[in-house]
Amino acid sequence: MVNRLLLVLAALLIALGALWALQGAGVVHLKPVLCVADCAELQGESTQWLATGLGTIVAGAAIGYFARRRARDARTSS
Repeated sequence: MVNRLLLVLAALLIALGALWALQGAGVVHLKPVLCVADCAELQGESTQWLATGLGTIVAGAAIGYFARRRARDARTSS
């Protein structure tokens, strides 16, 4: 059960990270959805969002790797 939740979390992080990275690279342009302050659409490329997206992708991939490894270890030990 925990492994499935971790895999879902990993998939969500990878998808969100990909969106942020594409926005940071200037490939995807989306208007802000849930703004609390004075939000504006990204104009052009943003190194900060690109780096944040790539970091989120790496974090999601790491969580997915360790969840799969944990599931594999649980199968072999029982």
